[in-house]
Amino acid sequence: MTPEDYWQLYLGSVDENNTYIRTHGRRFQQTLMQLYPASAPGQRAIEVGTYGFFLKALRLVSGYDRVDGAIFEPDTPYKILKRSYPFDPVGEEFELYNTNLECECLPFSEPVYDYVLAPEILEHMPVDPMGFMMELNRITKPDGRLLLTTPNIACAENIFRILWRQVPNNYYVYRSGRHSDRHNLEYGPDLLWKLVENSGFAIERIWTEDSWNSQRPEVGRLISEAGFPPELRGDNLFVQCKKTGPVKERFPVFLYD
Repeated sequence: MTPEDYWQLYLGSVDENNTYIRTHGRRFQQTLMQLYPASAPGQRAIEVGTYGFFLKALRLVSGYDRVDGAIFEPDTPYKILKRSYPFDPVGEEFELYNTNLECECLPFSEPVYDYVLAPEILEHMPVDPMGFMMELNRITKPDGRLLLTTPNIACAENIFRILWRQVPNNYYVYRSGRHSDRHNLEYGPDLLWKLVENSGFAIERIWTEDSWNSQRPEVGRLISEAGFPPELRGDNLFVQCKKTGPVKERFPVFLYD
């Protein structure tokens, strides 16, 4: 199935007024187009922090034989769940591991995944992002791939907001329900590059997309005219990388005091 056909299949199953899809639909499409395909029979993939959309895409579009998910639902008493999703016409069940990946391990003693997808998760880590990245390294096979996406704090949109004395991101807001589902740290390209390489992955490609906002050509001109780098100014960072070895430092000085 092509990514375009899969997107239409998904859209046909959701309410057109769904707030989450209206906000994140462009990001879903952009990420869908970048999924790394299975390169051999029997390969296995996992999506960390899943809503179900990419689980089925990894099966139908990318061709992985087995696809798992990881979630963190502290109020759910079960550590392993089976779930299907309403947009899937065959109702395939996926195994989900209910785990806090900052401080807990998935139930494997050795690397099992050829491909790991971590979309819009890293920025939510409240205390120990290296704990999260260490676990991604541990479960990824040698030469396995990781695709990670996270909002870009250095984007043109945020510079525009700073110039107008506004807060430079969308997701700083606290929740009236008193839960912590908000962004704790939004990364710039250089900090993310250091984090990924410290985590035992070699970056094959790093780029940005405008997933939520329109482009700001006037800000781009200001950046260039002032002599600052104009590259990587979209509002969402994408990093495709390959596992090359173990984690280098547990608490790197560029991220921990």
